[in-house]
Amino acid sequence: MYSILLCIHIVVVVALIGLVLMQNGKGADLSASLSGGNANTMLGSSGMVSFIVKITAVLAALFFVTSIGLGVLTAREVKRARGAVAVQVGNKTPSPAN
Repeated sequence: MYSILLCIHIVVVVALIGLVLMQNGKGADLSASLSGGNANTMLGSSGMVSFIVKITAVLAALFFVTSIGLGVLTAREVKRARGAVAVQVGNKTPSPAN
């Protein structure tokens, strides 16, 4: 389960980084409108931008969910490992002192 969630997390992170790098900053929109940027794009002047922003928001939500899931699974594993160590220490019989 942990490995599957970690793989999903890595794919989401790489996709999120790619989408963030593809987006233009707020200043780029202003400079394009003042300098006569081409507003006749296939999806309209802001159609593709809003699509990329929505996908980025979905990937960000998936990033948070997978991060929390990985944290919970790691905490359970650490708790289980500490419990196993405590049981092993508790079951040892003390050796007679010489």
